[in-house]
Amino acid sequence: MDNSMERKRVKIAIDPSRLQTLLSRGELVVQDFTCLDHEAKESVRQTFLQHLLHQLKTSGGVTS
Repeated sequence: MDNSMERKRVKIAIDPSRLQTLLSRGELVVQDFTCLDHEAKESVRQTFLQHLLHQLKTSGGVTS
């Protein structure tokens, strides 16, 4: 595995009120990080959504 394929940890800060708006509209946008290519941005988005779903399930916000 070369360096370009290494997993990178990326922290994403989202204003809670903005997050609520995005969730209520059913959309979530990953900002245009200049260090990330399209595939990496999609990976970050998927990881974030999985993490968010896990948090909602463990807090009782999602029952399925």
